[in-house]
Amino acid sequence: MTASAPSTTAPNAWRAIVLGTLGACFFSSTFLLNRLMATSGGPWVWTAVLRYSYMAVLLTGWLLVRGQWLAFWHFWRGTWRTWVLWGTVGIGIFYSLVAVAAQYSPAWLVAGSFQLVLLSGLLITPFVYHDHRAPLNFRALRMASLVVIGIVLMQADNLRQGFSGGALLGFGLTVIATFLYPLANRKILVFLETQPIRLNAGQMVLGLTLGSLPFWAVLSG
Repeated sequence: MTASAPSTTAPNAWRAIVLGTLGACFFSSTFLLNRLMATSGGPWVWTAVLRYSYMAVLLTGWLLVRGQWLAFWHFWRGTWRTWVLWGTVGIGIFYSLVAVAAQYSPAWLVAGSFQLVLLSGLLITPFVYHDHRAPLNFRALRMASLVVIGIVLMQADNLRQGFSGGALLGFGLTVIATFLYPLANRKILVFLETQPIRLNAGQMVLGLTLGSLPFWAVLSG
């Protein structure tokens, strides 16, 4: 009788849940900070530019420490056009819309609206994978719709009172942003499937971040 190897599913699942929760907390704080800077007169451009400039430096340092920089850089340099395209869409334009939305809408509206990314990601998936590998997942769509219903119920009082034109503009910009973010991520994943190298999550995020830097440079100018 042989002893089976201990399962690592549960620890890995809990680790993913903890990391995902921490990531959600940090990202959600972005909406509050953006609104705080907007109401205190801080230009939204620097909110976005400095965020991703710091991220590029931190992620580069992380890859250097882990010895993963050199192979990544050689690959990125040879395929930079793809990274610049989707970094501009999925980070540059995406985060610009979120930052501009904070100028017009309260933080709760932007944060609540951004949860629509769950629905947006599902809706664009069939258009990203043209070989029918990922048809529209109606079961996941129903689950995501519950999140949307929850957002509507959470804001029932505010909906009854009505929104200002600025708040509606911020809401619209946020909804557009929820499509751009998953679109870029999925396009990069499709692109990487045709490449001989395999990148981890940190390398992918850094690749998109570096790809967004030309956009931020132009915007800063």
